[in-house]
Amino acid sequence: MRDELYASPPRQFNDWFDCRASIDSNGTKSEWLRYWNHVGSVLGLTGRAKARFASEAVKSEGWRDAAKHQAVKDGIQANLDNSGVICLTETPLNRRMWDEYAGAGKGICLCLETFGSPFEEMLDVQYLPTHPTVRFDATSDELVEAFLLAKTEPYRWEREWRKVYFKEGGGPKPIPASSLRAVLLGPAIATSDRQDILNCLAKWKPSVFVLEVQDTAAGFVLGPVVHGRIGHDLMPPIKEWVEPEPEGKTDLARLVEQLASIADGDRDLAIDVRLRWILENLDVHLAAQERRGATEAAGVRLALREARNLFVDLVDSSGSARTGYGPIAILLYRLVRNIEVALPPGVEL
Repeated sequence: MRDELYASPPRQFNDWFDCRASIDSNGTKSEWLRYWNHVGSVLGLTGRAKARFASEAVKSEGWRDAAKHQAVKDGIQANLDNSGVICLTETPLNRRMWDEYAGAGKGICLCLETFGSPFEEMLDVQYLPTHPTVRFDATSDELVEAFLLAKTEPYRWEREWRKVYFKEGGGPKPIPASSLRAVLLGPAIATSDRQDILNCLAKWKPSVFVLEVQDTAAGFVLGPVVHGRIGHDLMPPIKEWVEPEPEGKTDLARLVEQLASIADGDRDLAIDVRLRWILENLDVHLAAQERRGATEAAGVRLALREARNLFVDLVDSSGSARTGYGPIAILLYRLVRNIEVALPPGVEL
């Protein structure tokens, strides 16, 4: 088992129109001249050679030539086709996702952390009324945003995130060894496939949680599967969702906000006392980071251990958080895992 995810070339996508370039070729002669100068630079040309290349490309009204326009479009499409895209979803219990992407429930779903590359660079797909069109002189970033990070409204149900390897080709891409946190077994998975997966995980990923998707009248729900070395010190996956981190706001600040927003009927005073202790200790010790010594480091470690213990108490083995405390559990998880994944091999909290 290798710690890799497959980045698909766009031509393998279900949606035939996905990643298809729609280019507006209208432009003045000077705009086309600037464009061909840029192309010359990309080709490694400099000085007079570049100027001659650009001039030849637009001379004799060539900048209005439909054949040259088509060549530009074909070149842009070739760059898109020579990209790799990792596609993930926010909705692991969406029935349609299982039907269309996991053999009508016969497959599995991998639950991944968002720490480390490539997950930290993933962007959410934008769903638009129509397929976008960009100018012939669009930048690489504009091309990626328009054609590799955009789909039409009918696909909104996928709630997709993508990591794009523009002009780098598809194929296996490395991910951190700790990225895989859970495997969900489909509701229609074959007994032999189920056992093969459990055997493989027991050998290569014994600390990964395994859950099975159960088809009920109320929809898909998760149930735990006994597997590997699951202990109290491990943090189970959680099926709650929290919005991406607002710019400039720390997880500690968000925890304070979430604690204040819990409804009175859901509030558990014993949990709140533990959470306030964690917040107070982390705030004090992290504020003293510049002069941190052994005492402060020990204090941070103690508070993070209690954060991990509180998370385990808030989330059951099926990934469900205590009512009202789902966002808090996620933020506690992120606090702990952000530190854990940065520790040297063999060092634990």
